[in-house]
Amino acid sequence: MYLKSYFDNMEYRLTFAKIIYSFKNSILPIDTQLFHSDFDGVKLIKVFIYLDEVKSLTNGPTQFIDKSNIFKIKNKNILKQWPLRTDENNMNKFFKSKKIISFFGNESDVLLLNTGMMHRGKKPLKKDRMILVLSYSIHDEINSTATLNIN
Repeated sequence: MYLKSYFDNMEYRLTFAKIIYSFKNSILPIDTQLFHSDFDGVKLIKVFIYLDEVKSLTNGPTQFIDKSNIFKIKNKNILKQWPLRTDENNMNKFFKSKKIISFFGNESDVLLLNTGMMHRGKKPLKKDRMILVLSYSIHDEINSTATLNIN
């Protein structure tokens, strides 16, 4: 029901599904463990389903930066300077809010997120973590690392 209301009764479909397995190790954060935004479209939502318990920052929660949606006009100039993926320290240079919101939960808990917001899966420090990601959109999936030209 929530998806139907989010998509304003437009036709939408599942465009991909994947499991992300994040390892607890000494390697620096990589890929989806860095803050990034998905340029797949304004009307996109991802469903994150925890396959492990994530009760603290050391368990690698899904996080997003408050007020960081790249499709908002006020963030247009930030987007021109924003690297495709960045760490928490670099993020502080771009967004006034600097508020990182973490989603904690039990195994099978669900988060729905418009991934036009800057987000990441924080690197787990205590144990490996798995998450199922389902992407729903009103169009065919495009490459989320594609260059977005906003003029």
